[in-house]
Amino acid sequence: MKTSVERRDKNLVALTVEIPAEEMEKAVERAYRRIAPRLRIPGFRPGKAPRAVVEMRLGKDYLFQEAVEEVIPRAYSSAVREHALEPVDRPQIRVTQAEEGKPLIFEAEVVVTPEVKLGEYKGLEVERPLRPVTEADVTRVLEALREQQARLVVVERPVQAGDFVTIDFAGLLEGKPFRGGAANDYTLQVGSGTFLPGFEQGLIGMSAGETREIPVTFPQDYSNPELAGKEVKFTVTVKTVREKQLPELDDEFAKTIGEFDTLEQLRLNIRQRLEQQAEQEADEKAEEALVKKAVAAAEVDVPEVMIKREVEHILYHFRIKLAYRGIKLEQYLQATGKTEDDLRQEFAPQAVENVKTELCLRAIARTEGLLATEDEIKEEIERRVRSAENPAEARRQWESEAGQERIREGIEIAKAVRFLREQGKVKTVVLPESEPEPQPESEPERAQTPAIVED
Repeated sequence: MKTSVERRDKNLVALTVEIPAEEMEKAVERAYRRIAPRLRIPGFRPGKAPRAVVEMRLGKDYLFQEAVEEVIPRAYSSAVREHALEPVDRPQIRVTQAEEGKPLIFEAEVVVTPEVKLGEYKGLEVERPLRPVTEADVTRVLEALREQQARLVVVERPVQAGDFVTIDFAGLLEGKPFRGGAANDYTLQVGSGTFLPGFEQGLIGMSAGETREIPVTFPQDYSNPELAGKEVKFTVTVKTVREKQLPELDDEFAKTIGEFDTLEQLRLNIRQRLEQQAEQEADEKAEEALVKKAVAAAEVDVPEVMIKREVEHILYHFRIKLAYRGIKLEQYLQATGKTEDDLRQEFAPQAVENVKTELCLRAIARTEGLLATEDEIKEEIERRVRSAENPAEARRQWESEAGQERIREGIEIAKAVRFLREQGKVKTVVLPESEPEPQPESEPERAQTPAIVED
């Protein structure tokens, strides 16, 4: 098989492949043996009709075209490996010669992984911001543990903010029931903001067994246009009132959390875990800064097809994050007035950065010889199989050629990041004691406060 490669435009290359006539003849024979058993030709048992008879029955070009469709994918893959190309899209195939008795010649035009011109990536100077752990941090964890151990206790008093109430309610819009406007034995924490503004406030002061009419108005921008801006009246009956009781913060509480004899031991354990977490976060920030510097110093022309693919990847995970919060993408789009294309445009800059980062780290790994070994790939496959819900399916996925390539890339990227850290000049900077900064919102806010009960 003869092959040649021509670089045409940026990351676009053309492979020209020539398959000898004798190889095509073998492929035609294979096509004949594959098809003949399926034919019913009078006078011959299945699979026993001579090739000439089969060609007369199907047409002389039929077997040849079957052979062409068989050999092109294999020949293309072989040529890609021969020239060490890394396609990032499906090839555009154009057959330039396909005649019986002559070599098959085709051209495959395909976008390949772009060349990365690395800048300075050794000895990069970055800061490692370490946040000190304070007593306030320890106290916050303790309070969270108390919340987990809290009990809901029925109380014989009117409803207060923070109480958990079980209610029956039914809403009327212009005197008529509406979808999602009624429920029985519904449990709600008063003041949680779960319901429309005014509804929960209207429960305060009610006692178990009491019925009250509570008027509320839907927001003008509510997702359901039939309810947007409308006033409805809810008839609400409080069935039970419960308050949350937290356990005392003492030695007995510590014993319920783990193998601790005293509250002080628990506090010390919490501090140690928070300090480990702070060290890990500082390491991650330092590594992130090193990677950003290395990527900023590199030059790479990211193909549009790679950007589009990464945008779809980001959109897919965005949809999953919404689902975890009980929101469908369609609901989010309706509430925000956006379209999927709007989201794609918003995600595009991040997609470019993601792809460029991956390409640069892989280039560093290749340059420094930080390649994944077969043992490392096998070990990672086994780790993923052990942790999978369906081990058999996971093994099929990760032992495939594509699966192993993804694992290989992941290992080499991780090695490149470690190399940057080992070669970098990292200075630990202890941040001033303060309230922890709020983390950037990585997941979308709830698209719309539910009215009362949504299907």
